[in-house]
Amino acid sequence: MLGALPIVVVICHPRVRFRPLPEAKDLEDLNQKLLTACEKDAQRIHGTHREVIQKRYEREKDRLIALPAYAFECCRVVGTEVNKFSQVQFETNSYSVPTRYAYQPVWIKAYEGEILVCHGEEVIARHPRCLQQHQEQVDPYHYLDLLAYKSRAVGQATAVKHFKLPALFYDYKRYLERRNPRRANREWILVIALARDYGMDKVLKAMERSIELGVFGHEVVKQFLWQGSKSEEVEPGPTQVPDQLACLDKPQGYENRLERYACLLQEEGARP
Repeated sequence: MLGALPIVVVICHPRVRFRPLPEAKDLEDLNQKLLTACEKDAQRIHGTHREVIQKRYEREKDRLIALPAYAFECCRVVGTEVNKFSQVQFETNSYSVPTRYAYQPVWIKAYEGEILVCHGEEVIARHPRCLQQHQEQVDPYHYLDLLAYKSRAVGQATAVKHFKLPALFYDYKRYLERRNPRRANREWILVIALARDYGMDKVLKAMERSIELGVFGHEVVKQFLWQGSKSEEVEPGPTQVPDQLACLDKPQGYENRLERYACLLQEEGARP
């Protein structure tokens, strides 16, 4: 047995299996090349059994153990706790999570190029993996809820410095400061939060509309976003019905004829 041990080590050693060193763009490309090599090797005649490897496999595969119901996660799983800065530590590096999970236990799944932070079965944060030491990965959107509550800290907050926002956001902040300096920071943070929920392009269009009309605030921007989403969902018919009447049930055989409302306008004009 001892005499056979060095042979097993040599056969399994990466210097034998990976010489010359394979070249690949990424892990997916490497796996594809390994699969191709395995399929090619399956047509080889085995030196001991003197039989094609693929044929022997076809004969024995019914006796093999079934594959698991789900794919194996090729990652390192570590349990930890979110600190007071709403971050988790992994291999000397820090990764942010939403502030509502501070001091709570979480799981870190460390993949080759990505870090997932999970609370129970929910993925609460996703970051590219840092390959150097003492690095920090911050998603500023994780801190929006806290900044909306402590709006005076917006000017000094490290998370705000990580934002890469279009110039229109900073122009809109100046409009908010002119309108109401005390609430400007909070309103601005809430507008940024809308970009997280609705998408950057839609929020930019809504802010342009807000500036055009001279009305400002996150509720104004949200209203324009809501109107835009409703116009995309509902295609208007040939006759436009006023919004105040659109929710009413129509009697059977009813036709949308705006002339019916002319009498209301006449009665309104007849009032003293």
